[in-house]
This record gives sequence, C-alpha cells and structure tokens, in this order.
Amino acid sequence: MTRLWEETLGIGGIGVHDNFFDLGGDSMRAVLLAGRLRQTGTLDVPAATLLAAPTVAGVLAAADEPTDGPDGETPGPAPTALAPLLPLRPEGTAPPLFCVHPGAGVSWRYTGLLPHLGGDQPVYGIQAAGLDGTRPPAPDAAAMVAHYLDLMRRVQPHGPYRLLGWSYGGFVAHALACALQSAGESVELLALLDAPQPHGTAHDPDSVERQVAALLSRVAGLPVDTGTADVHTVLRRIDARVTADPTSTPVTRAEAAAIAAVMRNNLRIAPQFAPGVYRGDVLFFSAAEERPTDFPADLAVLPGKADSWRPHVDGTLHDHQVPCGHYEMTEPEPITRIGAAVAKALRDLGDRAAAPPAP
Repeated sequence: MTRLWEETLGIGGIGVHDNFFDLGGDSMRAVLLAGRLRQTGTLDVPAATLLAAPTVAGVLAAADEPTDGPDGETPGPAPTALAPLLPLRPEGTAPPLFCVHPGAGVSWRYTGLLPHLGGDQPVYGIQAAGLDGTRPPAPDAAAMVAHYLDLMRRVQPHGPYRLLGWSYGGFVAHALACALQSAGESVELLALLDAPQPHGTAHDPDSVERQVAALLSRVAGLPVDTGTADVHTVLRRIDARVTADPTSTPVTRAEAAAIAAVMRNNLRIAPQFAPGVYRGDVLFFSAAEERPTDFPADLAVLPGKADSWRPHVDGTLHDHQVPCGHYEMTEPEPITRIGAAVAKALRDLGDRAAAPPAP
C-alpha cells in the first residue's frame, strides 16, 4: 500500500505513519490515490477517508483492517472528513494553528499548508456545524463563534492562540480572535487570506443558489457551470460520478447535500458579523490578480482588500500580495507563498518565546 502512496506523490521511503499532506499531497491527489487503491484491489475507501486519516495506518484502521497504532495501541473509531474539528496534523508541541473554513464549510484546502509549516506545528481545521449530522447548522453568527471557541478550547484550553482563515473564514477568524481577547485570552497570530468585510445586507436567493452550486462543484471536483447548473443539477452529477466510481469524488450525494445546506446557512448569517477591533498585528494575504472567474458576478461573499480591515486592527497589518485570484488562494503555488510567510511568523513567535527576558 505504501508503494501506491509513493507513486502518487512521486517520492520514496514513505512509512505507515507519515502524513499524506505533509509529504505534498492535496485533496485532488487524495481522490487520485483512492482511485488507485480501488483499481488495484488494495482497498475500497472514499477519498474523504484520506482527509480524515492521512496515514497508511489511519486508512487501514478506517477500513477496519487490522493494524497497530503507534507503540502498538489499538486504533480508535474511524475519523470523518466532515467532523467539526478536523485534525489535519494533531502532532506537535507548539500551540496549534486553527484554520477556519471558507464559505463551503469544509477546511480541506488547508492541507496545502502542511508541507510548509514546521513538523512540530499542529494544525486543525474548524468546519461548519451541520455537516456530519451531530448538530444542526449554526442559527446565527453568535452561536457559530461560541461553537468554534468551544472546539478550540477542547484542544487548547488557554492561549496563546493561533488563527487563520480564508475568505468567509477570514472574518470568522477575526471574530474569534476578538472574542478570545475579550475573554482575557492571548492571541499571538491572526492570518487572513483575502478575507472580505461581511456584508450588512442579505443577498437575493437566486444569487445565493448559483454561488452554492458553483462552490459545491469545486468541493466535489466537478467543472463549474454557472450558466445552467443549479444545486439539484450538481447533486445529480455527483450522484452519477459516485455511482460510476465511488472514489472519483471526495463526497457522496448525501454529504454534498449537507454541504449545500451549510453553504446557504453561512451566507444567510454572514451579514450578522460586525467586525470589532483586534489588538495585535495581522498577516493579510491579498489576491493581487483580478482574473475572470467562473462564479456569478453578484457573489454573496466578495474578495477582500487589506485597507478595509485597517479600522479593525489595532496593530500593524502586514499585507502580502499573492499573484493569484481570490478562488486560487489555496492552489499549490499561492499556498506555498502563504505557507512560507506563515511559517516565518511562527518561527519568529518561537524565537521570541525562547529568548531570555530583558534585564
């Protein structure tokens, strides 16, 4: 099985506990690997299993194959890629980096950060409620913030906290950082990836549905068609693809329907976010290239600009220009630039923590 991982990633010497995403994998390569596992008769697991269990040992455990965990421990229950807290890399002694989902509600695209951050940096994806059936979508913005704070505190009861968010996740991460500071906690890193200011008014239902259809297509790895496709059409396309090959997309129709419902809810409550003032420096990553987009022109969540955040940051706002469009921020080349800048910021935090106190 490790041979197929090595062939998919183009590297050798992979061990059963090596993280697929630390080694350069991403969500699309996970789909490719799942297909190869099925075609060779090795295992029949969905690509989403790799997102939640990104090691050979983890995939075997999720598939109910006998394998020992580290130090011979018995594997626990199979993880899910739609869990509210997705452990992209739970190992490490540094304070964890919490990455807040974009409008789609899932944090899968943050896997591209892992190879660029130090191996001692834990990374968790915060995902929207309502995806895995354990609880309904957040009724309002305040409930969303409270739920995400609870998820973070389960992993890290007290600060210093580290937060990152792309697009919709950017203004949610900012709200979380402000809430933590109001509670007396320390936030030592806040990184916003082309985050917009939340809109103060709701958008028309047709616009929302077309955006949900476009985002859902991207999550499922389907071509985006905003001219004719609606959510039901996208769901049928996903169902047809899963029927033909269960490993060809990260989501089933039922999972995609849950993601669509979460997207609608996220867009519904977006106007309720009213940014406060974050006390500290902010890493901002601007999509520097205006490119034609395959999304509707009247998007409910638009790309953000660094200047719009200056009234909401009591500190220095470091604006990094990334040569890409808004929806390309987590593609391989942009995420490499972003990951390098975040890694430097994390190293600087570690150096300051290790430095002796001034006399």
